Amino acid sequence: MPFEVEMAKSAAGVLYHEGKILIIKRRPTAKIDANKWEVPKGKVRLHEEDPKKTIEREFLEETGIKVKAGPLIHTEKLSILGFSITLLVYKVEPLTYPIKVQLSHEHTDFAWIGPEDLDKYTLAMGMRGTLEKAFRLFQGQKTVKPDTKTRKGSILSLGKIPISLLEKMVQLRGVRQLGVLEYPGIGRDCFVADYFQAIKKAQEFYHSNDNCHLVVKADPITFPTPNPGRYAIVVNANDVATTGAIPYGITTTLLFPPNTAENEVIQIQEQLHKTSEELGIMVLGGHSEVSESLNHIVISASMIGFVPNDYYINKKVTEKDSIYMLGYVGTEGTGIIASELEQKEITLTATQNTASQTPKIDSKMLTRAKKLGEQIAIVQPLLQLNREFKLKQAHDATEGGVFGALWEFSQRLNIGLEIDDTLFPVDPSTAYFKELLGIDINKLISSGVVFFIGEPGIADTLTKGQIDGKPLVEIGKISPERKGVYLTTTHSYLTPPQADELIIALEKIAALQVENK
Repeated sequence: MPFEVEMAKSAAGVLYHEGKILIIKRRPTAKIDANKWEVPKGKVRLHEEDPKKTIEREFLEETGIKVKAGPLIHTEKLSILGFSITLLVYKVEPLTYPIKVQLSHEHTDFAWIGPEDLDKYTLAMGMRGTLEKAFRLFQGQKTVKPDTKTRKGSILSLGKIPISLLEKMVQLRGVRQLGVLEYPGIGRDCFVADYFQAIKKAQEFYHSNDNCHLVVKADPITFPTPNPGRYAIVVNANDVATTGAIPYGITTTLLFPPNTAENEVIQIQEQLHKTSEELGIMVLGGHSEVSESLNHIVISASMIGFVPNDYYINKKVTEKDSIYMLGYVGTEGTGIIASELEQKEITLTATQNTASQTPKIDSKMLTRAKKLGEQIAIVQPLLQLNREFKLKQAHDATEGGVFGALWEFSQRLNIGLEIDDTLFPVDPSTAYFKELLGIDINKLISSGVVFFIGEPGIADTLTKGQIDGKPLVEIGKISPERKGVYLTTTHSYLTPPQADELIIALEKIAALQVENK
């Protein structure tokens, strides 16, 4: 299962004066949100400090303004990959006049802004929702003026999606599956299927008449991404496939922040529809609404699938078996890093153990990396392998990378794995980012990779060692004597996974000096 590192709570203070709110700009070398704007905030010391005392101290240190913390006006949990922060936002009142800002070394600039200024500043994570909520409370505004340049259609009100928009959404439902008796729609909130018809697809795929098991998986998409609908389908389908099950359908709860436009809702539904068509899945309905508690889109999804008992990937493992790796190290993380670099449109200046000459990012590597990052689905090749070889166990990689996935795999099965990590397939673009940023790619988020256990020699049966364009490599064996994951190259054991290496990669990108092209 994906893991998450729980960080200390953070307290933030909103100073409202003469119709404007004070924001400050983080320094270029900040580890997180470099060069982005925020309200003063700081980490709450665990079990030691009242959050109000935290923000009073931080406000004075960061701005030179002595304040008294008032009521709590906003709370939210910010989450991206293995990084989690609960943000507590308080209204603060100045204790001295006139108000004079004296910035600390942690910030480089300050500004007093009104609601009309929000689109003029690149805000740190969580700040958009915080500031919008504050302006609504302080000025009695229902909404903040939206950016009409990038949004089309009406701005949606809080609450349920309008019927006219919902009617369009329910038509985007992926593929039509066997056994459908009734599909959710206006006035009907449930999906109904004939189970014995629904399982036929799985039985036909495996040429099996055995009874089928129902497999259920739920996983949300909570971090900002340009294609959340696709991620919601693929991440859940990958997990269902590791049991050998054929993904059948998915239900989704779509939650949108205030100021969401109609076209943004349709774009998400189209992503769900197109990806479902690609993988042979049906969108079975769900729920959608606009909520003022959010500052970005959240998709909560649940998927079902079916697998005949004789092809269920949950068989006894022996020391004669081998462990295989399907896919490239750091597939998803490579794509995310490429997108981050491309969005910045920068030339990176060397700051540490790189040449003194200013290097430019290789555009061909960026293109290659982005393409690799799109190849995160492992459903079809894994199911093909299971149909032919009746795999014994399988586990896909996500946060924590391939090392994290192998450690989880060994713990779940309570077995020992002897692994030669020099055999891991690495795409040139991933190797390029490893050198550029100095990161451990074996700990980089790796959706698009799956490990499985089966009889020896499976990889040798494939042409060029690939299936559906993904490399398949035999990387080790089962160890009856050792527990855990033993790396034969370093003669060491893997330790439990920590925060994903992507966090370090993004921090290093932010810390690099930049200059416009």
